[in-house]
Amino acid sequence: MKIAYFEELLNLVPNGGMAVWANRLVHYLNSNGIQADKYSFSDIASRIPDTMKKYPNFREVFIYPYLGKKLLSRIENEYDLIHVVSPHTLALHNKKKPIVTTVQYLISRQVLMLGKHLPDRYKLFFNSLSYHLFLKSEIMGMKKADLITVQRKDYKKYLMEQMNIPEEKIRIIKYGIDHLQFQPSSNGTYDEDIVLFVGRGSLPKGFDTLVKAAKHIKSKIIAVASQIPSELRDKIAALDNFEVIPKIDQSEIPRLYQRASVFVMPSLTESSPLVTMEAMACGLPVVCTSEGSGEHIEDGINGYIIPFKDDEQLVEKVNFLLAHKEVAKRFGQYNRHKVERELNLDYIGSQFKSLYQELVHN
Repeated sequence: MKIAYFEELLNLVPNGGMAVWANRLVHYLNSNGIQADKYSFSDIASRIPDTMKKYPNFREVFIYPYLGKKLLSRIENEYDLIHVVSPHTLALHNKKKPIVTTVQYLISRQVLMLGKHLPDRYKLFFNSLSYHLFLKSEIMGMKKADLITVQRKDYKKYLMEQMNIPEEKIRIIKYGIDHLQFQPSSNGTYDEDIVLFVGRGSLPKGFDTLVKAAKHIKSKIIAVASQIPSELRDKIAALDNFEVIPKIDQSEIPRLYQRASVFVMPSLTESSPLVTMEAMACGLPVVCTSEGSGEHIEDGINGYIIPFKDDEQLVEKVNFLLAHKEVAKRFGQYNRHKVERELNLDYIGSQFKSLYQELVHN
């Protein structure tokens, strides 16, 4: 079997969660009997007006359908199946081969979430008009797909209730983790207490909540974060327990997890954040919002779920785990076992392989 895996921003954001997952899955498929070739809009940056680069969600509606139709029409006959990440890429395409789309995020849902929690200045872009614009474009793409995969139950519910997508067309398949690459420290001890954050230093990631909480957290904080707004950089500069690592090689990430004591992900909107899963694989307890959890964290079982933008709860739960090592260890062991059992790359990759075989052989 020969498939084309289409991750629109693979070459532009090579360290982003979707690109990392695309590389992991394609490598698994090529190692397990399916020829998988990667494609992306590698030249998309040159095609987007500078003003639109500031508001990247709009490129999905205005750029992806055109480029998707052009590229998919050119390569489709070479493959048995096409797998695209963004449904917007399919909006104008007249398909000839089976198509899977993996909904890694829904812009219309992001508009609803962020419109509730971001400052008023963002209402220009996160409002009912933009919601319906994104929703219509997403529905157009979803209708072209033979099957849709999502990582979360609430995403499946959203597709059924907001887009009227039939339940039988939706499959829940989570991301997978290489649990041999990401694993706990061999000695299980730390030189110092470290609270770790990995992701963009943006408001949608809840980074402002972490910065606000930082002065009350009783440990060093390390944030592997880029795109930090200037007002947050100024606040961080006044903190003596906050270190920012703006860029790090992917090969160094596992060691950073192994040094940490607690992982935090206070996001306002997510799909299924890979960084949360990587932290779990490395045996860390997690303090996060329901979005930062990706439906992997159960409150009081393997971490703590806090309300959006609640810096006081973030402080309370993080400091509790720092002070109660036995609880943190128990949560971390649970997370490690969960990844080994339910989220390992072989298990998840085999589900995609079976899905492709089902479509191609029907």
